[in-house]
Parts: sequence; C-alpha cells; structure tokens
Amino acid sequence: MNMTKPLQSCPHCGCELAKIRSAPQHRRYFAVIRALYMHWPERHLETGWAIDFRPESEDQLRKWLQIKAGYFTITSIEVPSDDRAIIKLAMLAAEGVAKAAKDYILIQPNAGGLTCFTSKSISYNALGHSEFTKLAQAVEEVIVIETGHDPSRLLRETERAA
Repeated sequence: MNMTKPLQSCPHCGCELAKIRSAPQHRRYFAVIRALYMHWPERHLETGWAIDFRPESEDQLRKWLQIKAGYFTITSIEVPSDDRAIIKLAMLAAEGVAKAAKDYILIQPNAGGLTCFTSKSISYNALGHSEFTKLAQAVEEVIVIETGHDPSRLLRETERAA
C-alpha cells in the first residue's frame, strides 16, 4: 500500500505547488451564474446602491457579483466639480471606457470624484483553489442577499427546464 503524501513542492526546484482548481466546482460556478442570469428580475435595485441593475450578459453579471462579493480593484477618478451634470458626464465616460474594453465597472460618486470598482481576474493563474472556493461561496451569499434566490435551487430548476 502506497502511503506517500501528495506533492507539496516541486521535487526539482522546491517551488511550492498550489492545488489546482476543481473542474466540477468551476463548471458549477458558471452554471449558477447562467441560471441566475436566466432568472434575473425585470427590476432590481441593488442593495446599498440606488440604481436599477440589469445585466447585459452572463459575464457582466459574473463581474457584478464578484464586485459585490468584495473581489475587486478600486480606481479613483478626481472630478473637480460638484455639478451633477459634470459628475454624470464623468460616469458616462468611465462606463464607455469599460464597455470599449469589454469590461464591467461599478461606479460610485463621492465627494471630489468617482470611485470605480472593477472585478479582479479569476483565471487559473490569478486565483488558486482555496481563493476560488472562498470567492464562489461569497458570490452565492451575494446572490441570496441581492435576489433571495438559493443558488442550488436555481441550478435544479434550470436543469429541470432544460
């Protein structure tokens, strides 16, 4: 009987090996987002934000969920005016840049400018197994808080409808 432990480091260079993400977990994560996108309400006022969020795609929904789960980077844009029209124009410009880059940005006006939230990458190289597991759990919590939907139930209903 082989009682060897799994490799914790490379036997050649000693580099620490990270656990590779689970393919079934990865597929489930995207399946939950797809199911939520198909069941998204016609009107949804974001918790803590006074805007009606309507995702244009599954990818945009995924990034919004990740931002709401705390997985984001922040960029501050100084707007040297308190004029609401100027602030709105700056918001539209920031949204336009994000859209042109095929990205999603969540913008919050504040004193002196805008705070822009963009989702971090979840590529295999950027996010290991344990970090991805934490993110997936946080995203499922956001789904419950924002929509009242149970992610597992959404998956079952979507699978039955298919």
